[in-house]
Order: sequence, then C-alpha cells, then structure tokens
Amino acid sequence: MSIENQLAETVLACNRLTTAVNNKITDIDQQMAQCITKINDQLNQTLYLLPRIVITHNQQLEINEEDPNKHPYNFRVHEDVTASFYMRIQADPKNRTADQIALLQEMGEDIGVNMNTNNHFRMPFNVIKLSWSQRQPQGNWLAFPNTADSASSAIPLNTFVTIGAFVKVLRGQVSGVWSEGSRLGKWTFCRTQMAPAGFGRYAHIHPYRTSDSGEVLVALPAAITGYIDNPGQWYPNIELQETRNVTSTTNAATTDA
Repeated sequence: MSIENQLAETVLACNRLTTAVNNKITDIDQQMAQCITKINDQLNQTLYLLPRIVITHNQQLEINEEDPNKHPYNFRVHEDVTASFYMRIQADPKNRTADQIALLQEMGEDIGVNMNTNNHFRMPFNVIKLSWSQRQPQGNWLAFPNTADSASSAIPLNTFVTIGAFVKVLRGQVSGVWSEGSRLGKWTFCRTQMAPAGFGRYAHIHPYRTSDSGEVLVALPAAITGYIDNPGQWYPNIELQETRNVTSTTNAATTDA
C-alpha cells in the first residue's frame, strides 16, 4: 500500500473516531441534561413537601369583641378600610345553616376544590368583608394578619413560604400577596410564593387597593411555610400561636421598606 493510501486510511480512521467521540459527547450531554432536569424536579418537589406551619396569627379571623371596630384579633386594617363580619362557617356540619353550606359550595365550585361541606372541620372560621370608598396616593394597602412572632407586618424571608387567602372581589380591584389573582364575582385561592432572599430580608404581606372604591370577601388569610398550590391543603395547618395571644392592633399605619 502506498504512503498516500496509508495516509488516506489514517485520515478516514481519525474521522470515524472523531464522529464516534462527538456522538458520545452528544449522548453524554443529553443524559446529563435529563439528570439535571430530574434533580431540579425533585428539588422543586421538596418545596411542596416542607412542613406546613402558619407563621401569621388568626387564620380563622376570629373577631375581637372588645375591639370597638369588631376587627379580627391580630389583624391590621388600613384606616380607610372598613372591616365587617360577613359569615361564620361552623366546624360541626350539623350546625351549618343553608347560607353557610351555600357559601362553602360556591367556594368549592369557583376555586375547584372539594370543601368537604358535610364533614367536620378542625376549627370554625369566619369570612369578613373589607370595603373602602377612598384611596390615598400613599398608604393604599388593604389589611394583613400580624406575624406570629411579633406585631409587625413583615415576615422573615429566609424560608420558602406561601402567602394566600380565599378571596372574592365584589367590586373594585385589589392586587398583591394574598389577593394576587383575585377575580370579580368569583372566589379564588389567591397566593404569592416567596423564596429565601438573604440576610436581614423580610416582606410585607398586605395587598394593595388598586381602585378608588371596592369590596372584597376574605377567608383564611395566612403566611404558611412551604409552597402550596392545592387549595385543599391550605387549611388547617399547624399554628405557632393561639388566636388571642397578641393584642389586636387594627387600624394601624404601616410603611413599606
């Protein structure tokens, strides 16, 4: 075999080897991408498997009868907003009125969740109405539950957390945190999910009024550790403190940081 033929065979063998290596690299890259996807999916899934602990007060919106405004315990309401009791959902199904059953059914149909209307609940809960007829250029927040460890509006941002509520807009508009995604005339499991943000970081958990007047119905507002997308898992969860452990601080002012 001539030198030219030998060189041609050598070049051909090198090309074959290069092709084989490139194909193998492509195969390895694809397998690595699949592994990374699986790992990320598993890591994301753990966000939904974290223990659910309520880190705000009074998810049931129990009313403070000693408060002149009859606001819920440990629940702050903007001075331009009126909070009023709307309906109590009894824990014992035998004690539920037709109106309470109808409201639970409406929630379930709108939100797309089985509200277990005929079953016992761990605790009763209240539905309140928040209404307003004016909106200031500054300080147009709505209301929020106090954090479990203080009377501050800010929750710590060094864990994965879901801030949510069941909300129905009667008129007007609200947006943000536990009213995010709210709809006119429909109950919605509104929620915002937050991730750890670094040393010293925190977040205010009050929605904003984005219309000059309005009315919304609210049930079960809270900040709960972990990510929760299933409304059937929103209530009940473990609470850090009892409903009445902190004095109510309603109609107080707050500022954003």
